[in-house]
Amino acid sequence: MGKPKADLVKKSKICDNCGEGQQTVCGEVAIPKITWYATIGKYLMNLILWLDLGLNTFTFGSPYESVSSRLGRHYKGTWVEVMVDKFAWHIFKQKFHCENATRPTRKQREAAIFK
Repeated sequence: MGKPKADLVKKSKICDNCGEGQQTVCGEVAIPKITWYATIGKYLMNLILWLDLGLNTFTFGSPYESVSSRLGRHYKGTWVEVMVDKFAWHIFKQKFHCENATRPTRKQREAAIFK
């Protein structure tokens, strides 16, 4: 089962300046339609992230760091880190999950550069 895709609904939208459509020649613009399963999936991911950050905070870690990132940064090679990596492999098919979680995201890199 893949990621849910938003359905596209075509609606007519005419430009005020030229009288033509903004994205297509015939004046139709594709607007994403949010479906219920996309909303539920987003809610569940937010809930999982909240539990992840809460568990890390509860175990005296940083509230801004995930458990995987903490394991990859401070507990590399321990049995707990290996078990989380195996779990991530079976669920997400992601190798070296904890090590990859320690790498900053593009947004974090840009925030550090433009401070």
